Amino acid sequence: MQPTSPNLGCPKPLPFFDLVSRTTIKICGIMGKGATVRGLIFVCVLSFWGLAALPPGAVAELRLGRVADMAFTPDAHGLLLLQENRVELWDFRTGKLIRSFLGHSGLVWCLAVSQDSDSFFTGALDRTVREWNLKKGETLWISSELPAEVFSLALTAKYLAAGLGEGTVFLWERTTKNLVRTWSTGKSGVYALAFDKDGKILAAGTGEGKVIFLDLGSGAVLSALEAHRGPVWAIAFGPEGFLATGSSDRTARLFRMPKAEPLATFSHKSTVWDLLFLEQTQALATVSADLTFRLFSLPTGYEIAELRPHAAQVNKIAGSTDEKFLATASEDGRVLVWDLPKLLSLRPKITAVLYAKEISRSQYILVTVEDPNADIVSVRISVEPEFSGTVSLSPGASFDPKVAGKTQASFGFQVTVTRPQKVRLTLVVTDSLGLASEPKILEFSVH
Repeated sequence: MQPTSPNLGCPKPLPFFDLVSRTTIKICGIMGKGATVRGLIFVCVLSFWGLAALPPGAVAELRLGRVADMAFTPDAHGLLLLQENRVELWDFRTGKLIRSFLGHSGLVWCLAVSQDSDSFFTGALDRTVREWNLKKGETLWISSELPAEVFSLALTAKYLAAGLGEGTVFLWERTTKNLVRTWSTGKSGVYALAFDKDGKILAAGTGEGKVIFLDLGSGAVLSALEAHRGPVWAIAFGPEGFLATGSSDRTARLFRMPKAEPLATFSHKSTVWDLLFLEQTQALATVSADLTFRLFSLPTGYEIAELRPHAAQVNKIAGSTDEKFLATASEDGRVLVWDLPKLLSLRPKITAVLYAKEISRSQYILVTVEDPNADIVSVRISVEPEFSGTVSLSPGASFDPKVAGKTQASFGFQVTVTRPQKVRLTLVVTDSLGLASEPKILEFSVH
């Protein structure tokens, strides 16, 4: 079964610079000697369209067309990208192609990179899995033809797993390539795979919205989690027993293992194609067809950022092992590489809040902020549900503080409470990039 996913089976979008050059040449040829000023301006616009500065926090951009999957090399010096039936290794700092890996006869769909050797694996719609030498570009191993297209891969020091479009999971011993076992997960495809941190359990995300937990030692199917109402496109195990999943039902969900206890649901406006745990940052990153790249703090679930750096759906995210770099790939044909520490350093900060800890009925709260981007555009104040009917905010629970253009500024808001009680508010400011401050908790008593 072939999944419904962005541009699957469609021609690759024309690379940006190729599009510009062809269009410009064609127009110049038509214009000839009688070119008008308006025509010349149009050519200039086409020639420089898209050459704007990188978004704040981004350090590199590759314009290559559609990317099915991607991963940083273990040393974080290169970026492996899957394009059509080939794999390309790029130096993202210089924008130069280092080498191409050719051999698949169908669209290369998924990728798994070894962190302890110079090899990586690819799965393709030609029904094979291949192992490659990263430094030499050579094919090291080709699986026999499998029963269906390969849509997901996962890798540990001991095992290689592949998920197929007809619902089967294959497990090989990584060194010998001996087939250990297979599992059937149902009639729909297996579009996401992940090993747990101990390398004892394999989680398989299916087109039916389930996550199937497989025991690598015994081969038993441990359980089936009804995780989503649509296909599961992404799975990741994280620190502290976290498990995250992303789906076509427009959500990413967070669970606590080993019982898959639901902890949080993060809503998007369209399919969540991919996600990634950032253990050092204590965050979860998601990308979606709603054009967003989002970061959520763990374990609180507070949103760190909601960025819209792309002009079309964002379908892949990858991170270097040291969490120095992130990369996002979009249907707009661009791959953006982010300096994560730099991006996070641009977050606005709430530096001071002046308010009384005890009041009779109302008070004016004064907030001081700092923002490197000088463009704070939103204040959000949330009231604990138990107090929501008795607390009013002016100018409201969400408003523009009118401090854009200032790196340091102050604003205020009025709180009125109708009856004696303890009140707890959470205050967050957000800038025009979509970066949010750390939440500030305000607590006071009303006599």
